[in-house]
Amino acid sequence: MVSNKKTRAIFINSGIKIAQKFGFNGLDLDWEFPANKVDMSNLALLFNEWQKALVNEAKSSGKPHLLLTFAIYYASKFTVFGEPRSYPNNAIRKFMDWDPNINGIGAPTVGVGRRNGTMAYFEILEFNNKNSATVVYDTQFGSYYSYLGDSWIGYDDVDSVSLKIQFAQFQGLGGYFLWALGMDKDWIISREVKTYRTLYFRGKQV
Repeated sequence: MVSNKKTRAIFINSGIKIAQKFGFNGLDLDWEFPANKVDMSNLALLFNEWQKALVNEAKSSGKPHLLLTFAIYYASKFTVFGEPRSYPNNAIRKFMDWDPNINGIGAPTVGVGRRNGTMAYFEILEFNNKNSATVVYDTQFGSYYSYLGDSWIGYDDVDSVSLKIQFAQFQGLGGYFLWALGMDKDWIISREVKTYRTLYFRGKQV
């Protein structure tokens, strides 16, 4: 379908008609999976033409602009179910509909960050302080994240690590795993383990 402009148009127009008929807020594409670089290139064309069609449809009908979203594989570059390839990140960033106010854990993202998506704890603290990034503690997941513009970082800080250590002890676990010591800052996270000396066995203090 995506390899031909005519069939792309048929697919786009039929999707818009269905969304309008049933009062949907938008359309979500779930393609599992584009198999090669040609598929990815055609996918970018599909997004471009689809978004243009949505803009034109909203203008002609006077109805709210239908949202366009896309469910993708968890990695921007992958090799499963085909040859090595990457999603067309520029097209996704440009033609998908994003809400900048949605930035919690699980919010949609585009591409990977610095160092292929990996930052040391000291680098995260430096980024947050230097750029005055917004730092949030998520009580549901017991984890921290920070964001600034289109940059989003999920990580553990002293408080979240302390909570997880207490949870492991309360559950009577034999230990806990930290990755990696060399990414700590002045051993702040590593030393946190020493503050919890109480032993638990099967959830009971001993």
